[in-house]
Amino acid sequence: MNFARSSTESLIDPITGAEADFSTDLAFENMTDSLIFNGVDQQVTIDSHAGLHGTAEAWVKTSSTHWGGIYGEGSYFRLLTGNDGKFKMWGREKDAGDYTEVSSTTTYSNDTWYHVVGTFESFTGIKLYINGELEATGAHVVEYEDGSNNSTIGNIYTSAAGYYMDGEIGLVRRYSKALSADEVKQNFNAARGRFGV
Repeated sequence: MNFARSSTESLIDPITGAEADFSTDLAFENMTDSLIFNGVDQQVTIDSHAGLHGTAEAWVKTSSTHWGGIYGEGSYFRLLTGNDGKFKMWGREKDAGDYTEVSSTTTYSNDTWYHVVGTFESFTGIKLYINGELEATGAHVVEYEDGSNNSTIGNIYTSAAGYYMDGEIGLVRRYSKALSADEVKQNFNAARGRFGV
């Protein structure tokens, strides 16, 4: 998944042609083509992209320090900002109740762009990268039920109270494989100029 902006100001998946479902009107920031979220009631919901391995990647600029969803797939895989100023990744087995949480070593500053990437592989674990650097790992098994959860941008799951993003999210990508450290670094370097990093 690599959403593109259409001429009608909607987001479309260039692979499937499907349009994303917006909870309320969102503004676009033209220079970076990012979405601006109000932290109250805005999110984007798309069809599930669940699988046994994967990567979620986004550029994020916060407006406040609080819990805020960057990208989530149901209750199994989530990237978010924490109220402690750290980026977080949560992973959970499909039939288990406990999450594995990892936190960045980077403390985010509001009004600054960051490249946030989370990878997961069943039977291997999760990894969190910030600005092209590996910052945290978790040895948790993450396995999804294929197709059972919608994906959400700007929240951790559909309409999760207290987790709406306050800030901007741009260049969201979802891969069906866990990117390598070199691939994460390559993606960071390819887009960093666009976001002034």
